[in-house]
Amino acid sequence: MSPSRRVHHQYRRPSETDLSKFYDSHPDLFRAPRIPRLHHRQPPPADLEQPVEIAEDELRKEYEQRKDEFETPDRREIQQILAPSEEKAKEAEAALAAGKDWKEVATAIAGAGSGDRRAAS
Repeated sequence: MSPSRRVHHQYRRPSETDLSKFYDSHPDLFRAPRIPRLHHRQPPPADLEQPVEIAEDELRKEYEQRKDEFETPDRREIQQILAPSEEKAKEAEAALAAGKDWKEVATAIAGAGSGDRRAAS
């Protein structure tokens, strides 16, 4: 007899009675968790259109308590050319004032060792 037939004979198909007994003795295995129903109610447009009045002192008090949420710190972008001498720095200043491209001026004045240094403060 082949191994698959031997296994088939060792385990018989459960009867309806066996299945019922197993189901009755293990109810937790056959229950899904209860999912609550959610009801969405949109307020009528008339409720949303009614003006709301808030006293000035309440507004100021709330603003003062949350002021940091409404403020953005100043930011600056800084470009720096490292010139090897004061003379070269003045050349760079003159070239930039004349409208020349920053990168070209930086490359010409500081040479290959210069760079664009950006910082925010």
